[in-house]
Amino acid sequence: MALKSFTRLNSSLVRRINQLHSVEQSCCLKPVQTAIPSIGSMQICCQNYASISHCGRTKNSNLRVAQLQPLNLGRSLASSDSFGYRKLVFARHMSGVVFSRYTKDIDLEKLKEDLKRESKETGQQILLVDRVKQIVAGRCAETIANLDEDGKKKLRVLQLEHNFLYSEGHDIPNPDVMTDENWVEAMELSSKSQRLKYYLYVQKKSHLKMAGQLKKAAHKEEMQNRLKSEEYEHGRIFMRIYDQTMRRWLNYGMSRAMQHGMPLVIDMDYVDLMRPQEQKNTAHQLHDVYCINRGDPGQDPFHLHFTGCHPNNAILKLMQVKTQDSPVLFSTVTEQSYVDMFDKDRLVYLSPQGRQVMKAYDPEAVYIIGAFNDKATQKPVSYARAMEQGIKCQRLPIDEHLHWNQGTKNLTLDQMMRIMLDVKSKLPWKTAFRHIPQRKLR
Repeated sequence: MALKSFTRLNSSLVRRINQLHSVEQSCCLKPVQTAIPSIGSMQICCQNYASISHCGRTKNSNLRVAQLQPLNLGRSLASSDSFGYRKLVFARHMSGVVFSRYTKDIDLEKLKEDLKRESKETGQQILLVDRVKQIVAGRCAETIANLDEDGKKKLRVLQLEHNFLYSEGHDIPNPDVMTDENWVEAMELSSKSQRLKYYLYVQKKSHLKMAGQLKKAAHKEEMQNRLKSEEYEHGRIFMRIYDQTMRRWLNYGMSRAMQHGMPLVIDMDYVDLMRPQEQKNTAHQLHDVYCINRGDPGQDPFHLHFTGCHPNNAILKLMQVKTQDSPVLFSTVTEQSYVDMFDKDRLVYLSPQGRQVMKAYDPEAVYIIGAFNDKATQKPVSYARAMEQGIKCQRLPIDEHLHWNQGTKNLTLDQMMRIMLDVKSKLPWKTAFRHIPQRKLR
């Protein structure tokens, strides 16, 4: 009742919003253009592991391992809160436009060298991801400060609209905690419903962050209590395994896979078919793909080949922001096409629209997964590409083993990676399909 009475008191505010809404369609947002050199070319980066001198058993031997930095892995892969953000499907969708725009011209290699010098001078470690976020925040603040008259009117409309939605009781951020980045994102959205979804996402993200901090603190306290023991000096009789030891072991498995592992191709040549937010979503999924492959329980990971990956590839750049602060990424990244790298008879493109059914894993085949994310149109682009190039196209035997609910049979890249690791380990299809969410099944 209190919220309803408060809403009635804001009738003048509602009328003001209705008067100013006509300005919204004619207003435009002008981002700040900053001239920063683009990222340099890819180079071989395997000096820490001499055993990787024979990278990839491909038809052409002049491939290069990209100077990417890997993910911060270790034992956190098994943690449930590491992937809790996946529940917010629209989260990455709504937060990709501004980030992609303001990081497009950042030279990550130069920025990394600057951070190294700054860390040596100050004695404090500065993460690349945090510095990129600071740059984006500064550019958003500059964009807001340099708005023209129409832009200022549009921003005022959105602020009044946000205040009204907040007064109605929607679970959205307090107007006082809205940042310049949030307002720039809101100004990119064309309808009130889209902006409300974005505000709800920002608030849910804040709740998840707070819940994660509480969970982490509780876990730390629990581990401290478990380690206390009166019988043993260090709390346990077993030798402690450090995270650095785990990382070295996992990196050794990936380096071995680059020499003797089964190849798995990730087709990165879909950037032009995706919007910025879809590119960011794909980059996050590829981050998970590398994590899952690196932590394969069977200790037999794939040798990942990221093909069609030009230096200015937006998805590649988003992955670099995520992985720049760690050692080498143990995968082959190349501008070449998989058609030029492997025998055409061995190539098998996996697509939900494939006419042939993948009955079992063929160790002689080279399977291809398209790094494509398009929730809006769901076009069969991977099937069309396979037909155009004249290579085999197969689908997973989902209909033969599961009762699918309504909707397309598209799976995320991380789900595909888990399934492929299981079938490569000779597990039955029903066991491999346990990675498909139950909400998609009847």
